[in-house]
Amino acid sequence: GVSIPTGDLSENDPDLGFGGSSTGFNVNGLVGFNPALMPIGFRGEVNYSRFGLKDLPSGVDGNTSVLGGSVNAIINFPTGGTGGTGMSPYLIGGIGYAQLKGTLETSGFELSVKSSGFALNGGFGIRIPLSGFHTFAEARYHYVLTEDDEEDTPNIAFIPISFGITF
Repeated sequence: GVSIPTGDLSENDPDLGFGGSSTGFNVNGLVGFNPALMPIGFRGEVNYSRFGLKDLPSGVDGNTSVLGGSVNAIINFPTGGTGGTGMSPYLIGGIGYAQLKGTLETSGFELSVKSSGFALNGGFGIRIPLSGFHTFAEARYHYVLTEDDEEDTPNIAFIPISFGITF
C-alpha cells in the first residue's frame, strides 16, 4: 500500500536544511482470528513503511523507514448479506512497538539514526469476500512515541493505506 507522512515526519527541518519525508509505501504481514459468532476479532501484524526525503542536496540520497509490530482488536460490522457473502466494514486499533530509521547517503558514506518507541494505531477498513479468500482495503493512523530530547527526535505519525488478501 501507500504510506503518507504527517506532522513532524513530513515537515521540513530547518536545522538540517532539507525537507521531511515524502509519500512512500508499506508492506504488512498479518495473522488474525475472527470468531464466527462474535463481532470482535484480533490481529497480530508486522509492518514496514519506507519514505523518501524531499529537497535533498545534489548527490545525496536518503530515506526514512519504520519497522514495527502490533496487536490489534477488530470490531466487525456485519452487513446482513446472505451467507456472509457481502462486504463488511470494520474498525481496527491497537498497540505495538516500532523503530524509526533515518538514512542519508553520499559518495559511499552512509549516516543512519535510529529511534524506537511504543506505537498506537487506529482506523477503518472494508473486507470484500471472494471465492475462497478475502480482500481488504484499510486506512489507519499510526503514532510512534519516538520523541527523545537528547537525540532531537520527535514523535512521528503516518497514515498507511493498505490493500491486501487474507486466506
